[in-house]
Amino acid sequence: MVAITGYVEGDVEMGPGFMLQTSNMSKDVFVMELQLDGQVQWAQLGGSQFNIDEGKSVAIQNNEIAVLGVISDHANFQGFGAGISSSASSDPDMFVAIYDAGSGNGTSLITIPGMGSTDYGYSIAPFPNLSDFGIAGEFNHSIDIMGPLVSNAGTDMFAARYSQAANFFRNKEQEESLSQIDAKEQQLFRAYPNPMNNQLNIEVINAGMFDIEMLDLNGKTIFQENRLEGEYTHTLDLSAYAKGIYLLRMVNAEEVKTLKIIKQ
Repeated sequence: MVAITGYVEGDVEMGPGFMLQTSNMSKDVFVMELQLDGQVQWAQLGGSQFNIDEGKSVAIQNNEIAVLGVISDHANFQGFGAGISSSASSDPDMFVAIYDAGSGNGTSLITIPGMGSTDYGYSIAPFPNLSDFGIAGEFNHSIDIMGPLVSNAGTDMFAARYSQAANFFRNKEQEESLSQIDAKEQQLFRAYPNPMNNQLNIEVINAGMFDIEMLDLNGKTIFQENRLEGEYTHTLDLSAYAKGIYLLRMVNAEEVKTLKIIKQ
């Protein structure tokens, strides 16, 4: 497969049957997957009302496509159940979006909040033999990557490691506490057993008010509950559904978390 990202303006036909229409005729992020013969597999847009949104870099790993770029204000992304917002409406913030290759469904979408006007991610690449991604870019003033990174009076470069499974970034000083952080993330949103046969147990703890849904790889919703709050447990019966991969998604005011569920 081949993955491409960047920006488009206005109405652009990416391939037969794949017309992208941007919001307010402004620049919007695009992501697309091509088959090796050049045929478009899928194409998705993401963007806001401002003319800043752009995909900067793309990487492929474990049948997933990761995009690093910049957005401003509140940006809506096709393939995800919710949008994301920058820390200041007119200033750019970096984002990371993960898509399922083949279907184009979104599995993880977050912003990297910053206080400056020149926060840009320039490169994303997979860590060999892991499910993590490395990112690099520049920022002005400060950005929040599991705690603030503060520039030294001007624009500074940064490098960080993003764990798509746990939805957080890691820098060198924080590697020692990863096991505790991983445990905390698993307590927030988990599903087991995985892989599973017919019964799937779902738990959500301390997520505020949230929605939860399960999709197949065609994007069809097979389970959904909205406006939940507090501690949530549910046993989902999937005996009537085919074997394969499903996406379990939890959406709250801060983030979208997605678990890949395998039915044997």
